[in-house]
Amino acid sequence: MLLSSLCLLSALCVAPQDTPAELSTPATNEASVLDPAALRPQRLLVHGGRIYLGNENGGVVEAMLIEDGRVLSSGPLSSLDVNLEEPGLSVIDLRGAVAVPGLQDSHANMEQLGAIGELVDLRGTESFDEVIARVAEAAKAVEVGTWIEGWGWDEADWASSAPVHHAALSDAVRSHPVLLHRIDRDAVLVNHFVLAAASLDEGANVHQRIPGGVLVLDEENKASGLFLGNAQRLVTSRRPALELARVEKRLLAAQEEFLSLGVTCVHDIGVRPQAIRAYLGLRERGLLKIRVVAYLDGNDGFNNDVFGGMPYPKDSLDMLQVTGVSFRLDGSLVSRSAALLQDYSDRPGKRGRLFLTEKEVTNLVHRAWQAGLQPAIGAVGDAANRVALDAYSGMLQVDEGFANLRPRIEHVELISPRDFERFPELGVTPSMQPLRRELNAEVLLERLGEYRVQGAQTWRNQAPGWMQMAHGSNSPANSPNPLVGMFAARTERTAEPFAVADGALTAPDTSGLEALAAHTRGPAYASHQEEHRGQLLPGFWADMTVFDKDPVEGPPADMQKAKVLLTMINGAIAYRE
Repeated sequence: MLLSSLCLLSALCVAPQDTPAELSTPATNEASVLDPAALRPQRLLVHGGRIYLGNENGGVVEAMLIEDGRVLSSGPLSSLDVNLEEPGLSVIDLRGAVAVPGLQDSHANMEQLGAIGELVDLRGTESFDEVIARVAEAAKAVEVGTWIEGWGWDEADWASSAPVHHAALSDAVRSHPVLLHRIDRDAVLVNHFVLAAASLDEGANVHQRIPGGVLVLDEENKASGLFLGNAQRLVTSRRPALELARVEKRLLAAQEEFLSLGVTCVHDIGVRPQAIRAYLGLRERGLLKIRVVAYLDGNDGFNNDVFGGMPYPKDSLDMLQVTGVSFRLDGSLVSRSAALLQDYSDRPGKRGRLFLTEKEVTNLVHRAWQAGLQPAIGAVGDAANRVALDAYSGMLQVDEGFANLRPRIEHVELISPRDFERFPELGVTPSMQPLRRELNAEVLLERLGEYRVQGAQTWRNQAPGWMQMAHGSNSPANSPNPLVGMFAARTERTAEPFAVADGALTAPDTSGLEALAAHTRGPAYASHQEEHRGQLLPGFWADMTVFDKDPVEGPPADMQKAKVLLTMINGAIAYRE
C-alpha cells in the first residue's frame, strides 16, 4: 500500500521519481492501518486524465501540482512549474481515469456503521419468525447471559401485520438479554430477560409517561417489549458499557469502508462522548485517516462534563473537528413516527410524535448558541421541520448573527410549502439524503396521499444554490456509497441502490455538476470549511477521489459500474484498489 509501489492498477500508476525515506511503512502493531503522514509526499504531480476542480464553471484540467498536502497549481501539464526529473517529486499518472474533489458524506454515524459486523444482521427478514430464528442461532454461539444485539428489522417488510410482541422471542431465547434495533433506530424490541432487568415486566412502571417516546403495551396492558423514540433509553441503558478499544475498532472499520468508497470526509451525527475520546486517541496515534466533522448527541441535554471546552480546536491537518451538536426531533415516515401537521393518510388520527417539546428544542438551540456550537436538528416530518425552523427563527430575534453558526436541519424529508422559503431566509443549511432506501414512491404515497407527497424531498426549494445544500447517506440505515446518492440525485429512481422505482421524488434535471457539488462543496459549506475543502483550487487541501468512469458528465447508469481507484486526503493516499 505504499506510494513507492510503481503500479497501483492497470488504469492508474504512481511513480515517485526519488522516493523519500518517510514513505516507508511506519512501525505499528495495529493491522493494516498506516499513518497518513507517512504517505504524503512533499511534492506530488497528478496528470494523465480528467481532473474536475469542483468550481461553479465545471472546470476540468489535465494536471495538478500538490505541495505539502495542498493544491499548488493546475492546468495543462506544460503550464505547470514542475520538472519531472526533480528529486523528491512523486507522480500519479491517471492513465485516463477521472478525479473529482474528495467526496463527502454530510450525515452518517460511524460507530453504528462499524458495529454492523458485530450485530445480528436482521436486514431483509420477511417475517418475525425469521428474525427470531437468526437471533436464536446467534445465541447458540455465545455464553449464557451474553447480550444479543441485532439491527435491521422492519415490520413493513413482513407479510403479517400482527403487532410486534416479545412473547415468541422470549420463548426462543430465554437465557440471554436480547436487544433488536429497527432499521431506522426509532424502535427497539427486547425479550422478557431485559424487561425483567428493567423492572418493566410487571407493575406500574409500564404506565409511565416518557416525553418523546412510547412504551408500547399489549392487549393485557403489559409491556409488549417494543420501545419507541426516547423510550428506548429505558432498556438500552441496561447494556454493559463498551470498552474504548471496541469503539475504536468500530470507527476504524467504518473508516476503511468509507475510504474504499471514495469518501474523504464524514459528518458524524449524534456522536457519543466515548466515541469522541476514541477519535482523539486514533488521531493522536496517527490512525485517523479520514476527515471527521463530529456533532455531539444533544438529545439528553447539555452536560458540562461532555460539552465543556467545546468546540475542540482543529489539528494542523484538519482531520477532526468537534464543533456542533445534533438534536433528533422525530422518527421516520415509514414507521409513521415522523411528526406531521396532518394525519397520516393511511392511519387516520395518527400524526407521529416529537422526541422533544418545542420549548426543549428552543432551549437546546439557545444553549448551543451560548456555547458557540453549530446546531443540527434532525427533522423528517413537516411538523418537526416547522418546529426546527421556529426555533432558529427565534434565535435570530435574540442574535442577528445567529445565522453565522450556519444552523442545519438533517433529513428534511417533508416540508409544508409555506416553509419552503424559510430555509434560505433564515440561513438554514438543509442536509439531505438523496436515497432513502426505506422511502420509495409507493410508501410515501400511502403515508402522505397525492397532494402532500409533492412536498417530499423537494430539494431545490430549500436552497438557493447547490453549494448551500449538503447530501449524505444516513448510513448505516442507507448505503454509505456516495455514488448511490449521486445517482439518485440525477434520476427519478429512489429504491434499492440503482434499482428503478415508479414515481419521481428527486429533480429529474439535476446535472452531474450539481450532484457533485452536493457531495463536495455543499458539505464543506455546511461545516464552515468551504474555503479550504470541497474544491481543488490553489490553497485547498488536496482531497481527491479517482474513478475509472466519469461520474459527472458520463451517463448516470455508468455509476453502477464505476470503481474507486484511489482516495486521497491532504495529498496522501488513504485508499487504493
